[in-house]
Amino acid sequence: MLFDLPVDHIFFTGSPAVGKVIMAAAARHLASVTLELGDKSPAIIDGTHDLAESARIVADGRHMNGGQMCFAVDYVWVRRDVLEPFLAHYHAWVDENLYADGRLNAASMTRILNERNLERVLSLVEDWALDDPPPTA
Repeated sequence: MLFDLPVDHIFFTGSPAVGKVIMAAAARHLASVTLELGDKSPAIIDGTHDLAESARIVADGRHMNGGQMCFAVDYVWVRRDVLEPFLAHYHAWVDENLYADGRLNAASMTRILNERNLERVLSLVEDWALDDPPPTA
């Protein structure tokens, strides 16, 4: 097993549950560890930076590797007076980078690891749909 190898340092980015396993395994060999355990990463858009560039930075970080990056933005605080322009730039990025000819570009998507995580994601989508149904025309 990987933990039986004589390493000096372990660097891990992921969940706190797996981080505990890593820490315990490292302790057996007195290996030092660096753990990045899923902080929340806000973005604050106050209009003092170019909005197109801000939208690109947020979108790149959020959508790269399916958002499974330690620097992926978890939520965005946007000053009200720049919200609509920011969203327009963000949607333009999504259209340009995630869609081709009006269809989702499957090559740009990552896969969900297993059934348990699929169920977790589906429950999040269902919660959102129940809390904030889309407006009717």
